[in-house]
Amino acid sequence: AEIKSTVFKKYNKQNLFKITTSDICERFKLALFLLLILFLNRFQGEMTSSMVNDYCLMCGIVFAAELISDWIKHSFITKFNFIKSTAYFDYALVLSGDVTGIGHEGLSLDYTHAAVKRLGLAQIPLVCVTARYLHEAVRFAIAFKGNGDVDHPFSALVDLMADGSKWKFY
Repeated sequence: AEIKSTVFKKYNKQNLFKITTSDICERFKLALFLLLILFLNRFQGEMTSSMVNDYCLMCGIVFAAELISDWIKHSFITKFNFIKSTAYFDYALVLSGDVTGIGHEGLSLDYTHAAVKRLGLAQIPLVCVTARYLHEAVRFAIAFKGNGDVDHPFSALVDLMADGSKWKFY
């Protein structure tokens, strides 16, 4: 559906840049959510190393399918709108300039926010979702620790979080 809805429309280089940045954000969110699900499942216990390997394989397949569909979409868009592939190098220069601060010397804001703003990445909702998932994962780990499961993969982390006196700074 993603390919069908975008391929046969008229685009210029600026519109293609917006599509490219939204694809970057989409891949980042996909990787974040897959990692959070792995953490939550791992904290719940009962997940063997073979299950983790199978999950990582499935995540790789999902991520590869996303990359292939984006590649096909961008191939059609650049072909039908006669946009040269060198436009992606221009996009990389713009984004790397945002990250390094080149071109933002006169601004009083932190230059790293320029890349986030240009990408359209909503940070606060992602931080809230991440905090919520990690809170649930720690809650499950504490529950397993309370049941006497000392072989839980994250029992040392639970001990560290539960007893603040174990925090040692050298």
